[in-house]
Amino acid sequence: MPLNWKRVRKVAFWVLIVSFIAFFLFAYLHYLDFKKVLLTEASDRATSILGQEVHIANASISLPAAINLYDITIRNPESFSPGQLLRIRRLRLDMRLGRFLKGDFSFKNIIVYSPELTLRKNDRGRWNISDALTRLSPQKSTTRYEVDEFR
Repeated sequence: MPLNWKRVRKVAFWVLIVSFIAFFLFAYLHYLDFKKVLLTEASDRATSILGQEVHIANASISLPAAINLYDITIRNPESFSPGQLLRIRRLRLDMRLGRFLKGDFSFKNIIVYSPELTLRKNDRGRWNISDALTRLSPQKSTTRYEVDEFR
């Protein structure tokens, strides 16, 4: 029985299409898992540095080397009523990728969209800024940051 090449090409074509769809679906699902872990790690690290709960709702990476963080909230310390100290709708970090890969933090610009800062005092006269956050301001950092534009 002779081979029907037209049918073989048709079957091979559909196998290739289904393989591509399966590959991209698999890659997308892993991207979502990676993004969830990245957001959790970034929120936890910021919380440990600032001493107040930080939540980052979403993130995206765009070319060339820009990171967007969405709905960032820094909550009030535990001794205050529930609420937030700071809310940023979007934070865009345009990085220099070559310098970042070498371990330097070099930004073309940092853009903060719609920041909302709410300062409150409790009945003891303390502000809703944690002790860890206030200790950060006078410390000199050993890490060098370069930012061309901040708005």
